[in-house]
Amino acid sequence: PPTSTPTASPVTAQPTAQPTPNMWISSPVPQDDPPKGYFNYDPDDKSFGPGRWGEISYSGPPPTPSPTVTPPDAKANNKNNDKNVNRVNPSPAPTYGGRGGLEYTPEYKRWIPVQEVVKADLTDNRCDPSNLDKSSQSPIDVSMVNIAGYEKNVRQGVVYHDLATNGDDVDGDGDIEEFETGVCYEHHEIRRREGDFQIRNGIVEKQILPNKLRLAYPYHENYELSPNPAADFPHNWGGKIDVRHVDISVPSQHLLEGKRYPAEYQIWHLHQKRRRSPVVSIFMDLHPDDTANPHLQMMLDEFQVVWQSSFFDCDDRRRRLLRAEADLYERVKMWLGGTNDDADEGGTSTILDEPQEYELEFRQRVAESRSNLRRAQASNAVWSPYDRTHIMSSIHFYGYTGSMTEPPCSEFVEYRIMDRPMLISRSQLFQIKFLIFNYKDPDTCERRSTHAEGRANRPIQTVQEKHRLYRCTCRDFLADSNTATRCEVEEEQVQLRETVDSYGA
Repeated sequence: PPTSTPTASPVTAQPTAQPTPNMWISSPVPQDDPPKGYFNYDPDDKSFGPGRWGEISYSGPPPTPSPTVTPPDAKANNKNNDKNVNRVNPSPAPTYGGRGGLEYTPEYKRWIPVQEVVKADLTDNRCDPSNLDKSSQSPIDVSMVNIAGYEKNVRQGVVYHDLATNGDDVDGDGDIEEFETGVCYEHHEIRRREGDFQIRNGIVEKQILPNKLRLAYPYHENYELSPNPAADFPHNWGGKIDVRHVDISVPSQHLLEGKRYPAEYQIWHLHQKRRRSPVVSIFMDLHPDDTANPHLQMMLDEFQVVWQSSFFDCDDRRRRLLRAEADLYERVKMWLGGTNDDADEGGTSTILDEPQEYELEFRQRVAESRSNLRRAQASNAVWSPYDRTHIMSSIHFYGYTGSMTEPPCSEFVEYRIMDRPMLISRSQLFQIKFLIFNYKDPDTCERRSTHAEGRANRPIQTVQEKHRLYRCTCRDFLADSNTATRCEVEEEQVQLRETVDSYGA
């Protein structure tokens, strides 16, 4: 029956919009036979998610040192060709705890050939969450509130962000000569060498991994003569250090002042004498005018060629199989006395179930893909991972000692998190996600991304004293082109407020 009073007016003026469908559906976990070393980023997965990464253990024989990798300090100390010149660390005995498979993880396979110049035992999985309070695991929130000695003060109604400086007794032990946590000791910008490689150069391998895009550069034992891009890091790193690879992950691994960014771009290096990996990390944010980043696009175009090549090869393989099945079906039907009347007049096979014009369109797309590949290989464009305009536009950074952000989570990484993100368009962010999350393994033609609903980032780790987090500003150094050595306090405060107000949460 009708009510005595009319129904109240709707709360909203417009009807509720349809929910936006999630385009990035996680790949199903291979339950029957998971690949050795398999892990994913689903926090709710109690078998393979981040909380279980520590169970991936080394289960192989003692690693054999690479005969081509000899630490420079070992060379200097073994002039008589000591037979143990390559034995900087003794190989560990095999361990079989956990579920094994560490030796099959992408980062283990990438770094084990240079184990002798890596200050970490790669067979030791450091991802176990029970050990985090005794370690320096990554990623973290690179925020000034986590820096030792930082104070936020208000003077005459103005907020000041005060950081410890060289000469401050941060830990209060009365000794200011020691290395104080929270202090920036760097004295110049990260000096960059562009390298000799063009983006289309085949020696720079374009890899679409289950959780990232990677440009992999060749390893050179004598990096002083290497053609790779390189960087000179301040604070006694001793000259240019080769780029090992460049990674892009979605979303950002780290937080900057509490904010997570759409993606993160990392340039990994390897210092053979210190046996550590300095990493330049740059956040990727959306351009306010949705303007594309032309330098980054050159890199993405190369990955697009790799993606298309795999996709069309797999699709071609599928079509050939369907046509073989259709041919077999017709042969069996004719042998049993049937006819070929089951095919539609429109030229659609009951087995292939695709009109002939679809087949022609597919063949045209394959030809275009091959043409794009040839054009990319013929391009003479020079590409630098450090481009000062579109990639690495700032010279100041947060620094800390950390680890890999996936198994084996080895702790030999020195992060330099730049304080200003690069800007990209929405379509470029979409392209990055599409390349990683929808890539098909060329061998199995199955999607192999390990993301969780469009996210391939390890959970944020708690900042520990061992991280030694600090921040370098214009009060520590200016650009090499500047005649002054550092800025005034007020200029530094403008820089610090910009990070917190513009880029922070």
